[in-house]
Amino acid sequence: MRKPKKPSSNLFQPLDTMLGSIGAVRVLRILTASPEPLAPSVVADRTGLQRAAVGIILHRLAATGIVTPVGSGRRPYFRMEPRHPFASVLGHLFAEERRRSDAVLDLIRSAVSGLKPPPIAAWLVGSAARGEDTPSSDVDVVVVTADRWGGERPEVIDAVVTDIADLGVTLSIVQLDLDDVERLRVAVDPRWTRWAEDAVALVGSAPGFIRTRDQA
Repeated sequence: MRKPKKPSSNLFQPLDTMLGSIGAVRVLRILTASPEPLAPSVVADRTGLQRAAVGIILHRLAATGIVTPVGSGRRPYFRMEPRHPFASVLGHLFAEERRRSDAVLDLIRSAVSGLKPPPIAAWLVGSAARGEDTPSSDVDVVVVTADRWGGERPEVIDAVVTDIADLGVTLSIVQLDLDDVERLRVAVDPRWTRWAEDAVALVGSAPGFIRTRDQA
């Protein structure tokens, strides 16, 4: 992205500096959630950013007043400045971000757990499980049942797909029965390998602990 022709005004557009990069948003998210000041190295570990980049971001945010260095010397810790007029607003924004993701996962768990007969497992897989999804990515969920769904997909699953779409998320459901699991496992299917590494268990056991018919 090219640099804007017109610079940002700290009086009229201070959020351009505070939220103008992924790195700054990540740093603010971590500091907002922390009750204690954090060392730049800790911020780097929690954000996945380079230590040098975190240092630059922290000092840039400190210049706006939203972040405050704590301690004397060359290596201060940093915290959110609670008296800053945007501190509580950003806190609410990040809290809403967490509530949205929690609501999506809770809706999935509730819908899958309501299936009759109950499912064996359900996993969040793909880019969302790895934390690499983009605005155009589907949220992929694998539902494992003893047998294939007969006929149309259960209404409870269609309902949760619609409900989650209202939250701005596209849900994609893949259903497997125990024969599918055995086939994928024996064939060392690449999908199974990825799921075994990355899947987040929402209901039941993780992929590596699923018992097939032959193992029952």
